[in-house]
Amino acid sequence: MSIQTPRPKNPKSASPKRRLRSKKLSDAVTEEAAKHPERSVEVFASDEHRLGLKPVTRRVWAPIGERPIAPGHHRFDWLYVTAFVSPASGETFWYVHDGVSKPFFEALLRTFAREAALAFIEPSFSSSTTPDGMAKRA
Repeated sequence: MSIQTPRPKNPKSASPKRRLRSKKLSDAVTEEAAKHPERSVEVFASDEHRLGLKPVTRRVWAPIGERPIAPGHHRFDWLYVTAFVSPASGETFWYVHDGVSKPFFEALLRTFAREAALAFIEPSFSSSTTPDGMAKRA
């Protein structure tokens, strides 16, 4: 056993007083609902996950005492899955795409907003208009 010291606190982190002053989610939802009484306000959570393939190192033969030479073309292939879910209803929207950038994510949010709004109006909605490089949810 050894003596352990706690990790130092980040001086830039929010203080307890500041956290109490920050707006709570329920307050934000109530405020938005009051701003737009003609529309329903629903909360969605989002998450993004990167799935990828890294090069695999393989065993190679080499003379004893010499460093083995293992030439390889290092490349990485990634896919991103972004999902939006409503905790209240379980309604889920997910998208598969091959990269992330600010303009792309803005287009993704616009697509989600359009599809989420139309999904509540017409549940059988199906759109073929999605940002380039993105597959629509199944």
